[in-house]
Amino acid sequence: MAKNNAANFNPLLEPELPEQNLPQLFRSVPNGPVTNYGLIAISSSDSPGELPERYGHGFHNVTVEVNKVKGEGRLISFKGRKGDTLTIKFKDINSISANNKTIKKLFLFLLSKVAEQITVSKDGSLSDYKIGFSMQELVDVGMYKSIRSAYKGMQRAAWDLVGISIGGEIKKGRKSEQTTVGSLFTFANVKMNYVEFELSGHLNWNVVAPYYTIIPNEIFGLTSRGFDLCSYIFYLARQNTEKIKKTGGLTISIKAICDHLRLPSYIGNKDPQRTIKEPIEAAIEDIEDKFRTTCFTIEYDENFYDAPIAQFVNEGFLRIQFKEEYAKHFLELQTTKEKQIQQAQKRKAKIEDQVKLRQKLKEQEQKETEGQGSSSDGE
Repeated sequence: MAKNNAANFNPLLEPELPEQNLPQLFRSVPNGPVTNYGLIAISSSDSPGELPERYGHGFHNVTVEVNKVKGEGRLISFKGRKGDTLTIKFKDINSISANNKTIKKLFLFLLSKVAEQITVSKDGSLSDYKIGFSMQELVDVGMYKSIRSAYKGMQRAAWDLVGISIGGEIKKGRKSEQTTVGSLFTFANVKMNYVEFELSGHLNWNVVAPYYTIIPNEIFGLTSRGFDLCSYIFYLARQNTEKIKKTGGLTISIKAICDHLRLPSYIGNKDPQRTIKEPIEAAIEDIEDKFRTTCFTIEYDENFYDAPIAQFVNEGFLRIQFKEEYAKHFLELQTTKEKQIQQAQKRKAKIEDQVKLRQKLKEQEQKETEGQGSSSDGE
C-alpha cells in the first residue's frame, strides 16, 4: 500500500534533473516534501488547526505542528520519522485561504516552470533566477477562462505566492542538507499578457527539487478535489517506481485519500455516503471526464466498497494502473535508479576494499617493524 514517504530519499543517488522533451501529454515538476507538503498546507490554509490531528496519527510517517506568528502569519512544520523537517510559512494565511483552490494550482504550475526553464546544479544553485509564462498558457491549461481573468487572478495570487516561505532540514544518512528560511518566489512582475517570477538564490534548490515526477497538462483544469487526487497519485507514483515496474501501477488506501482530500472522519458520521464516498467518486469522475487522453485507470477494491464505512476507510483502497506512455516514464526512472544504485554500491565496495588494503598493509608494516625491533634487542 502506497504511503506518504516523501522524505525517505536514497542517499546513494545523485540529485535528479527534470526530463526534457517530454510528450505534450505531460510536464515535469519537482517531487518531494516541498511540493507535497506545500500543496497540503495551502489546501488546509482555511483550517490549519486540523493538520496535526489529520496527519499526526502515524499513518503518514510525519508529525505536524502549527504555530501562529506575527499578524495573520502561520508556521506549519512537518517532521518525518528520520528527523527530516520542513517548515512552511504563510505571511497572510487568511488571504491564501480565501483563494487556496487557485493558489495550490499556481504553486504547482510555477514549480513546473522551474523544471522547464531552469537547471538546478548538484550543489543546489540555479542556472537562472527568473521564470516567465504568458497569460494565454494559463488559459490553455484550463486554469482561467480568458486572458483578462488570468491577469486579474495573477494580480491577486502573486502577493500570496511571494508570501510563502520555506525552511528545513533533510537528512541523507548521517548528512544533512539545510536550506535557510526564505521565500521560494521573491518577486513577481504581472503584466496583461505575461508574468515573471524571481526565485530565491539563497535556498538550496536540491531540497526543493530532489526528484521530479510528471503530471498531466489537464490537471490544472480539474476541480479542487480532482486536482488533489491527481497530484497525489503522481506524487506517489514517483515514490513507487519499483512497484510500477513490477505491476504497472500502485494502490492507495482510502484512509490516505480521505486525509488528502480533507474529508470528515467516519466516526460519528451520520451520512458517510454523502460526505466520504461521493466526494471520492466525484474526484475520480472529474479526472476521467476532463482528460483528453486516458493516462491511468482507477478502480476500487470490490471487497470493501460495500463494506461498513469503518472497514471501507481503514481497509479499502484504490488501484491505479498507468497507461503505456505514463508507465514508460516511471519504468525508465526505476531502471535509471537501479543503475545508479549499482554504480554507487560498486564505488562504495571499491572504497571499502581500498580501506581494507591500506589497513592490511599498515598492519603488515607494523609487524615487520616490530620484528626488526625484536631482532635488534636480541643482538
